[in-house]
Amino acid sequence: MSSWAQRMHRRAATFGSVVTSCGHPGTPYPHRLEKVKFGVPLEEVCKNDIPGPLLVLILKLNKEAPCRKDVFRAPGNQGAMKKLIHFLQQGRLVNVDNYSVYTIASVLKKFLR
Repeated sequence: MSSWAQRMHRRAATFGSVVTSCGHPGTPYPHRLEKVKFGVPLEEVCKNDIPGPLLVLILKLNKEAPCRKDVFRAPGNQGAMKKLIHFLQQGRLVNVDNYSVYTIASVLKKFLR
């Protein structure tokens, strides 16, 4: 870790602000989130709980899907789906506001398939 990163971590620790994310309790600023595995049995993916990034997608659908028509019938943008799936598999941060509800629903269907 570079000296700059060490100073930032030390400064964050002195102010008592520890940012946590799903799957990494207590570690400041995790480099990666949980990885979402596609094509794997649901029991293996959700051993203890639903993966955090997948839960974010479900919450986004819960919030916006009731206002839309045929969310699970209409297909999402194929390019955006591939990009979102790739980010989820790599454990990268994703801004779900950049994706349509139809794309998120299609990714969720692909995960459950």
